Amino acid sequence: MRIFTPFLLLFLFFSTVLSAQTTYTSNGGDWFNAATWTPSGIPGAADTAIINTGTTTITDNVTVGGLYMSAGTISGDSNLTVTDSLSWTGGTISFSSASSALKAKFTIASSAKANVNGFCYINRCLVNEGEFYFLGKSLGFGNTYKAYFYNYGTIHDESNENGNISGKFGDWFVNYGRSEEHTSELQSH
Repeated sequence: MRIFTPFLLLFLFFSTVLSAQTTYTSNGGDWFNAATWTPSGIPGAADTAIINTGTTTITDNVTVGGLYMSAGTISGDSNLTVTDSLSWTGGTISFSSASSALKAKFTIASSAKANVNGFCYINRCLVNEGEFYFLGKSLGFGNTYKAYFYNYGTIHDESNENGNISGKFGDWFVNYGRSEEHTSELQSH
């Protein structure tokens, strides 16, 4: 039993080190280029990405634990998934080409909590499977192409009617989940 104790301790140490989370801040550029991020590296499924300037482009599907966005743009034709926490206070999440208008999705996973409070704009499908808190200001959908909001989780509208969630083409909000205290702007179809 004594001989296994050092191996067990080494295993636990390296398991903890390998699963450590890192917070990366984008300088703008290709998501999959380590030079885009400070510190140098690429955010993974357990990490947090911060976007507050420039355009960060995703060219393949991305999953991150956390996303904090206050300005700038996330663009690209691939899916973006947040599994733990989203704090979105400004900026745009869009796609690059018309062919991906309804294909590229921004998903808030069932394990995630999203806080949206600012002037935010999305021009791709938003899929909420978790807890989505709309705290106020403005969340705009669509531009040239339809952008849908599919709710499978729970939307908490805590904007006290001071906020505005709007879509350009009508049938943009599809509610399969729950919404609490939603504004007159949100309509289930």
